[in-house]
Amino acid sequence: MPNLNLLMSIGTILLIIFWFIDPGAKRGISRLTLNNPATWMAGLFLIHVLWLVNTSDWTYAAKDLRIKLPLLVLALALGTVRLSRGDLKKVFVALGIGIFVATLVGYYLYFVNPMVKMDPRSMAPDISHIRLSLMTIIFIGGCLEFFSEVGSRWKLVSVIAILNACIFLYFLQTLTALAVLFGGLGIVLIRQLIMRSVKLVRMVVLAGLMAVPIVLIFSMKSYYSSYYELAEDALPLMDVTAEGNNYYHYDTLQIENGNYLYANISENEMVDAWNERSTNKIDFDPEKSNTLVDRLVRYLTSKGLAKDKEGVESLSDSGVENIEAGFPAVAYVQKSGLGLRIHTFLHGTHLYLTNGTIQGSSFYQRFVYWEIGLKMAKEHLFTGVGTGDVKQSFKDAYVDYPIFIEPKYRHRAHNQYITFLVTFVIFGLIYFLVFLGVLVNKWKNQRLYLFFTIVALISFLSEDTLETQAGVTFFAFFVALFSAVSAED
Repeated sequence: MPNLNLLMSIGTILLIIFWFIDPGAKRGISRLTLNNPATWMAGLFLIHVLWLVNTSDWTYAAKDLRIKLPLLVLALALGTVRLSRGDLKKVFVALGIGIFVATLVGYYLYFVNPMVKMDPRSMAPDISHIRLSLMTIIFIGGCLEFFSEVGSRWKLVSVIAILNACIFLYFLQTLTALAVLFGGLGIVLIRQLIMRSVKLVRMVVLAGLMAVPIVLIFSMKSYYSSYYELAEDALPLMDVTAEGNNYYHYDTLQIENGNYLYANISENEMVDAWNERSTNKIDFDPEKSNTLVDRLVRYLTSKGLAKDKEGVESLSDSGVENIEAGFPAVAYVQKSGLGLRIHTFLHGTHLYLTNGTIQGSSFYQRFVYWEIGLKMAKEHLFTGVGTGDVKQSFKDAYVDYPIFIEPKYRHRAHNQYITFLVTFVIFGLIYFLVFLGVLVNKWKNQRLYLFFTIVALISFLSEDTLETQAGVTFFAFFVALFSAVSAED
């Protein structure tokens, strides 16, 4: 990540240097009118400066201002120049080349190391997979925008590029990105239909758009019932193993592939049998957590086997290799891409419903992050926590939270609106919302610009997009770029 941040910083510095040459500081600043979205974006940076008044952590405040600096620099260096639609096309060609290289790297990592699909974020080294997903989504929007304006050869290239981008998003397993993509395209499409299509066409397309999430929800519900609810042919609760040892039944709530997860367990038999078959030995201590034991229990359950000697001996050699490699259940071997992501989401849902834990699902973790963020906003109702104190304030909030959250899961609000409310109280949030409203109003007749704005609006619901250099640069660059081009429209 530091290398990427360095490259972004160098690019930003070069832009400001060229800005001093053309259009020059005097002419450039004169173009920062209220009708220019870049003006509002520069104001967003100034709010961060103003809220230094109640900051106590000046070290982090300086870091935060450096991260947010693209809001001001790109507003000046790019938002006050004049670019043509042809220039915009060239930018998207360059973006397409970068996306293509990133996908090649991702595919290589995915297919060389089968365990990458367990953590698809590693398909995007040195950059957040969410940021890369957002850039890929905007690129798809650009391809669709310029499709009718290019020749047949470029049309073919555009189709291939869109398919490649969609396949990459599929393997990257980002449900957030896919929701943003279909949400953004759906809203833009609905607007186009309302403006231009006949009533029957509008009704048919709208019905189709509404059917997609409904079908997805019912499909997920059906899969959940078949996998995470007790099956009719599930192993019953048994008393003793074939070796005459007692089975233990610790929990009959959690289910894996239709079977009790923490029932029909004979630890000593299972561990001894495993150590006979695997070089990855288990030094079993019932008082301590062991990830390999947990994985073995879950994998055996997913195969419909008891957790005993007979169950371990029934595993194939490939099954043993899968457990050694890190696969927790058969489904993780058989599934890939979006199908695997949906499975892990439903597993997190099952954990949440059965024992209330959120640490198996980033989706349910967000509800805690939002709750903590809103509580902090209420506690600092009139002053906010200040530009430099956001990070420490969230750390302190987790100490007082009634449910223990592992330190590695203690994140900020994962919601840009809540983060602005916590930091700058209602004034900062209102300014931010008005700024976004200006973007929507200014670009309501520009499909690509509107698509970008909707993508940003949706992404802000589940991500602190403007709290990282990559996220800030992504947002600031496109706001400034579209401001520079729209000035010529």
